[in-house]
Amino acid sequence: MIFNIHGGHNRIVVGACGCFSEVEEDRKVKDLVISKLIALGHTVYDCTDEQATTQRENLSNIVSKCNAHKVDLDISIHFNSFNGLAHGTEAYTYDNLGSAYKAACQIVNAISELGFKNRGVKVNPSYYVLRKTTAPAILVECCFCDSAEDAGRYNAESMATAIVKGLTGQVVLASPKPAVNQNPVKKSIDEIAREVINGRWGNGESRRQALVQAGYDYGTVQAKVNQILGCVSSSPSAPSNNLLDLVRKTINGSFGNGAARRAALGSRYAEVQHQVNLNIKHQTMNNPRIY
Repeated sequence: MIFNIHGGHNRIVVGACGCFSEVEEDRKVKDLVISKLIALGHTVYDCTDEQATTQRENLSNIVSKCNAHKVDLDISIHFNSFNGLAHGTEAYTYDNLGSAYKAACQIVNAISELGFKNRGVKVNPSYYVLRKTTAPAILVECCFCDSAEDAGRYNAESMATAIVKGLTGQVVLASPKPAVNQNPVKKSIDEIAREVINGRWGNGESRRQALVQAGYDYGTVQAKVNQILGCVSSSPSAPSNNLLDLVRKTINGSFGNGAARRAALGSRYAEVQHQVNLNIKHQTMNNPRIY
C-alpha cells in the first residue's frame, strides 16, 4: 500500500498541550509509524508541515503535500485535549463508507488494546484535511495530552505499533539498537585541535576528560592547539604582555592545565590565574575581564 503520513500542527502553529506537547509527540509517533510501514514494504510519504505561520496555511500546506502523491490513505496524527478529565482514543473520517472508515475503526480498536478508552470513529466532513485531500483520509486523535490517566499510559513506540497494526494487521516491534562501533574512525589531531579552538570540547578538566574518553591523547591535542594559536614559547615568559589576552587564552585552554599552564605562563602565572579565578567566581568566563 501507499500512505501519506503527517503530524498535526507545527512548532509555530502549536497544537494541544497539557501533560505533554501534541506537536512534540505527534512527530515521534509519525516517525515511528513511517519507519514501521516501510519495514513492512509499504511506500510512505511524510507530508508534515514545519513552515506555516498560521493555522490556515498549515492545513493548506499539509493538503498540498498529500495531494501531490497518489496514495491509498492519508493519515493525520494528533493528540486531543479538553478539560483534563476526558480521556481515550478516537478517530475522524469524512464519512462512514469505504477504506478510511474501516481502517479508522481498526486503528482505535488497536490503540484501545493498550488500555485507552475507545471513543470510536466519528464522521466530520467539515475537517479541512478530511474534505480537501484527494485520497481517503483519517484523523487519529491518539489520546488526550491533558489527561494524567492517558499520559501515564502513553508511549510513542506502542502507540505507533498500534496504528500500524490497525492499518496493516501486522505488528512491527521496536528495532534493536545498532551495536556500538568499538573502533570508531578518529579525526586527525589537526581536526580535533581546531574543534577545541572553536569550543566544541569545553575547557579545563572537562576538556581533558572528554578528549581522553574519545580516545585522543590530551597532551598531543593541546600541543597542536598551542601550535595553531602560536602560543608555544621557548622562554619561561608568557607569549604576550597583555593580561586580558593571557586570561582569555588561559580560559580557552591555550596554555593547558596544571604544570603545563604554569610553565607556559612563567612569571605571569600567578597574576593570570588570579584573574581566571575571579572570572570563574563572577561567571564571566564567556566574556573575560580584568577585576
